[in-house]
Parts: sequence; structure tokens; C-alpha cells
Amino acid sequence: HKTQESVGYELEHRFNDIWSFKQNYRFLHNKQTITYAGADNGYAADGVSLLRTSYLNDGMVNSHTLDNQAKAKFSTGPIHHQVVIGLDYQHIQFDHYFYGLSSGYTAPAINVASPQYGQSIPYPDFMFGTSNAQTMKQLGVYAQDQLDIGKWSFLLGMRQDWVDEDIASYKTGTTTSQPDRAFTWRLGGVYRFDNGIAPYASYSTSFQPQVGTGFNGDPFKPSKGEQYEIGIKFQPTGYDSFITVAAFHLTQQNVPTSDPAHPSFQVQTGEVRSQGMEIEGHASLTNNLQLIASYTYTDLLNTKSNSSSLDKVPVGIPRNTATLWADYSLREGFLGGLQIGAGVRYIGGSYGDTANSFMTSPTTLLDLGLRYDLGRASSGLIGWTASLNASNLLDKKYVASCSGDTFCSWGQGRLVLASLKYQW
Repeated sequence: HKTQESVGYELEHRFNDIWSFKQNYRFLHNKQTITYAGADNGYAADGVSLLRTSYLNDGMVNSHTLDNQAKAKFSTGPIHHQVVIGLDYQHIQFDHYFYGLSSGYTAPAINVASPQYGQSIPYPDFMFGTSNAQTMKQLGVYAQDQLDIGKWSFLLGMRQDWVDEDIASYKTGTTTSQPDRAFTWRLGGVYRFDNGIAPYASYSTSFQPQVGTGFNGDPFKPSKGEQYEIGIKFQPTGYDSFITVAAFHLTQQNVPTSDPAHPSFQVQTGEVRSQGMEIEGHASLTNNLQLIASYTYTDLLNTKSNSSSLDKVPVGIPRNTATLWADYSLREGFLGGLQIGAGVRYIGGSYGDTANSFMTSPTTLLDLGLRYDLGRASSGLIGWTASLNASNLLDKKYVASCSGDTFCSWGQGRLVLASLKYQW
């Protein structure tokens, strides 16, 4: 059972032709309770009966996120600047209870060849060490300048983060603190030819605190990484259509992944290398019809690890993904203002365990979207927009990911979301 609410605002004010200011705030509340039976101990001696235990996962998150940005546009001789100076802050409170069975793997086994459903499952009564209350406070200051010089554009950005994380264990009653700080930056450049071709290159570093603990209750370390990217963008002169081809190489440290010894928990891998390519195209075929297509190839590898996962591919991440989406807008007649969208998503198979002994099967999903400008139907409804979106429209069952030979997760079934938006 899960409930989630959020509220926020965006404010923007322009002082003059040079300076403007923007502030965003969001509060998010999320509460989730999950009870399930897991087969941590594998099969019994008969080879077909899974030895099970029961779990209770109960958690709540309260998150405050605030971002302030001052923007300036000006020129110094032939150089045009777009400068952003900002300060952001987030405060995250995470309460988490995780229970199992004190008597061990005593839930009734289930025969995978001839399953008997409806068995009585004992209620979890043993608290794991990951049960705790965590509070993370993060303050960041950043600055960025985009410089346009003729056909060249350069971007230089830098950021300093300070993080303070406090963890109070419900299991032991102890409290630990984990402060951290990091300086990150990025640099990029692009050259725009007259024929619409624009090659570019970029380099960036990253820092991201991780909320959560391992099996023993030890807090996760922040994740750090660096990325190189090169690519070419092409937009023919006078057309809305464009295509982008990019190649990337990314290394990231302290990445949370499935714990091979305790499948219901996570550990942090020393370093993961991700490299590959992306192709994305947007085509305006007519004034009414738009097409978007994309393909991503990702080559992942654990390059540093204290376990058997070294030189293996991380679980749950497909090597190949592709999407195709079409939008058709009706501009005249009774249905003028209606936008219809449909698309397919291809999700390739991914490795299901740290030993890379098996893979999940690939799947293809169908999505659908409808959007209608209600102001086209009545002048009294100007500003109102109704939307209806369905993902996995055919409710296809598929395995999204696995974290061992006995723990797999279904992919999201059919999800239909209706929304009503008012803009003024």
C-alpha cells in the first residue's frame, strides 16, 4: 500500500533586460507498506520446494526541496553571456522499518512444480538493522556561464555541496553522523555550422548523497562520478526536425546494487563503468504530425568491487532500449484542440544476478496519450487542459529486473492517469 502527495510552487520575476530571478519549492510526502514472502534460502533437498520467510517493509519520506536562481544576460565585447548563480537546499527525513522472522525460514515452502496457494504465512516479528530514522540536509551553491562567440558556444559550470546525514537506529538506539562535501564542475563546447550540423563535446563530474543503509545498518556513502561525452546535432535550416547522435563514457563510485548474500538488501559497488551511444530524432512531418524516435546502447561493467561482482555487469539495467512515439494534433472542426499520441517502448533483457548466470527476457510495451484544450470547446474554459495517459496499455506481464535466482520484480502493469490542469 502506497500513498504519495506533493505540493510546490514556481516564482519568476524579471527586474530588467539583464537580471531575472527564479525560485522553486516542493514538498513531497511518501508512505509505503509492503508485506511479502521471499525465498532467501533457495530450494529444499527435493529441488522444487522454495524455502520461504516473510517480510514487512514500512517506510515514510518527507522531502523539502528549495532552489534559488539569479540569471543575467549581457555582453562583453563580442562575447554574449548567460550567467546563472544559484543556491539550493534539500531536507529529507526517511523513517524505515524492516522486519523478518525471528525463527528463521519457517514460512511454508512452496512447490514451484505444483504450487499450493492460500497457505498461512506467519507475520514478521524480527527487526533488521536497517530499521532507522535518517535525516539528510544538503546545501549547494553553483554558478554557470554560457558564452556565445560567433558560431562557438561554451559552457562552464561549478558547484559546491555540503551534506550532513544523521542516522538513528531503531535496532540499537545509537545515532551516527556522516558529514561530507564535494566540489564538482562541468565544461562543454559546441560549434554551429551554417548547414545545421553542430558537433559538441563535454566533461562533467557528479556528487550524489545516498539515503539508505546496508544489511548491518551502515549508512551508504555518497556516489561520485565523471562523464565524457561527444556528439553531433543536425537540424536542417528552416525545419523543426533534428537528430542527435552521442557517445558517452561514465564512471561512478559507490553505486547501490543488490546484496548477493542478502537479496532483500543492497550493497555499494566500488566502481561502475558505463559507456555507449544514444540516437534521438524529432521529425515534424506535417503541421499536425510529429514523430520522436530514440535508441540507447549501454555497456556496463563493475570495474572495482570487493566481491565476486568484479568484471560483471550490474543487474537490472538493459543493454538495449528503444522508443517510437507519434503525436497528431487536430486543429480544426469540432475536435480542434485534441492531441493524440501513441508509442511503443522496447526494453532489452538484463542480467538477473551478480554472477551474470541468466538474463531476463526483452519486452515491447504500448503507450497511449490524449490531451484536449477545453478552451476550444467553451470560452468559459480557457486555460483548462484535460489529459489521459496510459502506459503498458495492453497490461503486458513481464519481469522488469531480478536480484538473484529467487528474487524478481514484475514490471509496471497498465497504468492510467487522468489530469486536469489550469494555467493563467
